[in-house]
Amino acid sequence: MTHAAHRTFRRFVVDGTNARAVAVLRRRARCGNADRAALLISGPSGVGKSHLLHATAGTLRAGTRVAMITAEAWMHVYVASIRRGEAPAFSAAMAAACDALLVDGLEDLADKPVTLAALGAIARQVTDHGGLVVLACGAASTPAILEVLGEVMALRIVEVRASCSTFGHPARPANRSTSEMTTSL
Repeated sequence: MTHAAHRTFRRFVVDGTNARAVAVLRRRARCGNADRAALLISGPSGVGKSHLLHATAGTLRAGTRVAMITAEAWMHVYVASIRRGEAPAFSAAMAAACDALLVDGLEDLADKPVTLAALGAIARQVTDHGGLVVLACGAASTPAILEVLGEVMALRIVEVRASCSTFGHPARPANRSTSEMTTSL
């Protein structure tokens, strides 16, 4: 997954429903991950979860080693490493190779708890070393995702619910919903 430079925080429409999610992501991208918790962006389709991942990647300090991937693509690479008998080495190398791990489409792993747990273990290694982990997940899959990741990551997940009243153009009618940051599990 290639970083889309045009997806910035500046181009994301911020309002009362998503301002807190944007603020948390901006702060983490600029200041680092002092509390060593992963961020889980959750929300319905179309609210801008992918946009926020790209904006986060674009705000990271120069020289930050970023692994930005979809959950589906990660699953294929991980399964291939299992078939080659290299899963532990793959996981260790991936965790060591990035300062920021950004994963989109986590809902694709909701029914694959073993694969999700393996990704969670890598995310934990990244956060243990002070790296930033931001995961994006469709709202319907969030409870299942949190159940698996919460166990693997020892309850170190902060959920940021992304909602967007207008997406792309401020004059569009609002689709109101809530945005909040809660410690999950």
